[in-house]
Amino acid sequence: MQVVIICGGKGSRLKKNYKSTPKSLIKFEQKPNLKHQIDQLKKSYINDFLFLTNYQNKKITNFLKKNKYKKL
Repeated sequence: MQVVIICGGKGSRLKKNYKSTPKSLIKFEQKPNLKHQIDQLKKSYINDFLFLTNYQNKKITNFLKKNKYKKL
């Protein structure tokens, strides 16, 4: 099963505290929000992801490559 993760939001209401960080990469409990989502899905044996990006897509792509999520 393939899961679509929407991670293109600007987080405009969060800009005061996270000016240059995409919403999906803001850390919560020491991990980016996107990693929390992926980890929870992997616990359910879901390993095929489609990431929909827009805002600061290079930062998100770099995060995914750095963390060895191969299917981009």
